[in-house]
Amino acid sequence: MLESEQAEKDFFDNIANPIFSWNEETVKNIFEQNNFSCLYKSAFILEKRKISAPETERWFNAENSSYGKFIKDKLGKEKFEKLKELFIQAAEKNIFNWKTKNTIFIISAKQKK
Repeated sequence: MLESEQAEKDFFDNIANPIFSWNEETVKNIFEQNNFSCLYKSAFILEKRKISAPETERWFNAENSSYGKFIKDKLGKEKFEKLKELFIQAAEKNIFNWKTKNTIFIISAKQKK
């Protein structure tokens, strides 16, 4: 695995980060602990996506983006800037496969017995 791929994996696998510290089951458990019933269904959607220059700039902004800051800290400034430039060049010419996980929750109050 490339160093940049490992840095990105480390960012998204960091369960200590509140952005990534939950999943469908943790949401369900929270509702159930508060006297609600919770059902859910998840699905992955794969779409073709053009990534814009403003999106790229936001992602790789090491001051305002947690992703940009993390990747820069992991790779160092020089490698980070090179990765950013390569990504910008790729984004100008390519359409990417974009995988998104969507979950629909059905929440209802538990019936009193």
